[in-house]
Amino acid sequence: MTRLAAWIMASPLNAVLATLLLGFSGIFGWAAAVPAALVGLRKGALHGALPLAAAFGIAVFHWSQGELTLLGTVFATWGGALALGATRTLLVSLLVTVGITAIFVAVLQTVASSQLAALFEQYQQVIGSLNLSGAGEFASMTQAFFAQLMGIWVATSAMVSVFIARSLQARLFNPGGFRQEFHGMRLTPLLGALCVTPLLLIQMWPASEPVAGLFLLPVLMAGVALVHGIVGRKKLGAPPLVIMYLGLALIAPVVTPVLLIAALADSFFDFRNRIER
Repeated sequence: MTRLAAWIMASPLNAVLATLLLGFSGIFGWAAAVPAALVGLRKGALHGALPLAAAFGIAVFHWSQGELTLLGTVFATWGGALALGATRTLLVSLLVTVGITAIFVAVLQTVASSQLAALFEQYQQVIGSLNLSGAGEFASMTQAFFAQLMGIWVATSAMVSVFIARSLQARLFNPGGFRQEFHGMRLTPLLGALCVTPLLLIQMWPASEPVAGLFLLPVLMAGVALVHGIVGRKKLGAPPLVIMYLGLALIAPVVTPVLLIAALADSFFDFRNRIER
């Protein structure tokens, strides 16, 4: 990974080539904006413009083929990288990333409603053709919930892309720096309030649910970082992390609220420092 990061940083052409390879790789297409974010974090927005333009071009091509999420991921990743470069705060970067994703989802539901409806119809046809016991539940999904799932995918992909870019930057110029930064990532009461407040919109305006719910993702990431930080400081090894990620994958409705509450509580009590005492 260090050699790959060094190669991307060596020249704008290398960054563009890496963007093209990622963008048309299929399984790693969501990471198309990582080279631009890496260059932007280290050298500034101007130097990241060329790989960013390549990433936007790839996203527009995918949009024309009916894949709508990559364009939002590129926008959100770049915005998150700029915020991280300006503030040096991961959580602020994640909040900006989610904010851009929320705008993107709102645009999908309004300006690009026809494209969203066409994609949703294709999704229903695919689900309807499957002979699965649980397919009926997916077939009954509403278009609003489908848009929310798309928003979660875009925001998660963008957040992971920002993390990867920051990790690669640290490997080159500050080994171990990203691990320390991620393990220390902690909500402040103000940031926690900014993330939770949009949920109030759901009570007054139910149609805002696909957008407002996205703001819990930075809180969830803060909860994940809290577990990583405690495990790292207590030197507990990998098993607790494996249990956490398995829980998120298998019993998310149980584990997710625990992480959300822990992150919000940590914003007031700072569990990491209390454990060290």
